[in-house]
This record gives sequence, structure tokens and C-alpha cells, in this order.
Amino acid sequence: MERITKEYLINTFKIAKENNKSICVELTIPGQNDTEYRINKNESIDNKLQYYLNTYNDKLEHNRNSLVRIVNVFAVDMEVGSKITESETREQLRKKLIDNIVKERMK
Repeated sequence: MERITKEYLINTFKIAKENNKSICVELTIPGQNDTEYRINKNESIDNKLQYYLNTYNDKLEHNRNSLVRIVNVFAVDMEVGSKITESETREQLRKKLIDNIVKERMK
């Protein structure tokens, strides 16, 4: 996977904010074989972008541990949460969320 740039990170946050979307950041985590997704609501975008800009270097590696690295970022539509019924299980919710993330990544 080609590394994303800080400029790409900033632009993706900007696009998400302008379109009232949430943001998903994909990170490498030491000791894990797979990546981790962190999702923040649209209301937190400015604060979270500042955090990432202050905490990660120009290669998008964490300032204190270069093995923690931002590998992708994309806007997500969290409307799926408002359509959940009481009868849906946690696993069904998880699947909907993952499906939503995959759809956004494919755009």
C-alpha cells in the first residue's frame, strides 16, 4: 500500500467536514497483524485533525512510536447508526459498519 501524505490527510478531513461526514483513520498498531480503524464524528473533526497533526510526523508516524502509523483516511457516513432497530444484534451492527467503511473506501 502506498503511503498517504499529510496533505492527503488534511484534505480528507476537510472534505468530510464540508459534507457532514465522519472520519475514519486506519492505523498500524504494534503487536497486531491487522490494522485498526478509528472513527470520529463530524463534530470532532477539527479537534481530531489538530491531534493528528501535533502527534504524527510528516510520514504520519506517531512521534513517540514510529510503528504506529496512519496508513489510510476516509470519510464515512454514520447514518447507518440511525437506522438500527432494537432487534439487531451487535454483530449485525458491526457488519453494517464494516460494509459502510468498505463502500466508502471503494469510491
